[in-house]
Amino acid sequence: AEIGTLTGRSEWNKAAPFLGFGFNNSKNAIKRFGFQAMIGAAYIGKPDVNLDAIGGLLASDPVFLDELAAEEQQLSDDLDSFRFHPILNLGFSIRF
Repeated sequence: AEIGTLTGRSEWNKAAPFLGFGFNNSKNAIKRFGFQAMIGAAYIGKPDVNLDAIGGLLASDPVFLDELAAEEQQLSDDLDSFRFHPILNLGFSIRF
């Protein structure tokens, strides 16, 4: 009742540059079975973190809002070390 409803959201870049390398032998006309593998990382950037308090007795209290802003900054700093997202893609194919 004092705090109300807390909501949080974090967003990274909508487009992420990707660097990776892979192997694909599924185009080989002689073999019926194929295998694909790719490994790399995407740069997702620094997150944008938002924490909001809706309703409740403390939703407009300046001390509570300062603490919420400090928590938002701490969460942003914690997520800042995850700027790169690892990607692994494996595939198998059968030609008929």
